[in-house]
Amino acid sequence: MFASGVIQYAFTYFNLYGQESNIFHTTPLQYIAFSDRGGSPEEAIGNTFQIKVNNVDSKFDYIRIYSIYRTSINGTPVVKRLTDISLLGKSNITYIDNGL
Repeated sequence: MFASGVIQYAFTYFNLYGQESNIFHTTPLQYIAFSDRGGSPEEAIGNTFQIKVNNVDSKFDYIRIYSIYRTSINGTPVVKRLTDISLLGKSNITYIDNGL
């Protein structure tokens, strides 16, 4: 459950107890709204975002996913580290963000 606004995702690679890369990709803005109308700031909206990364860099151990969440145009964005996913033996990863 999200409040209305927009969300964007950013990705970095890192090695356990070692280096972290710069952000290698950010997604376009994804709108958090009802399918037929916008939402008010007081309403919770049940959106789910499926994130797929293909052809991951095998030189790193993990991929880290950040969310950048904005509720107004000039407001301060809220940045959260969502998850770290192991890349051992994987060339593609999928993560589902449901706001929890």
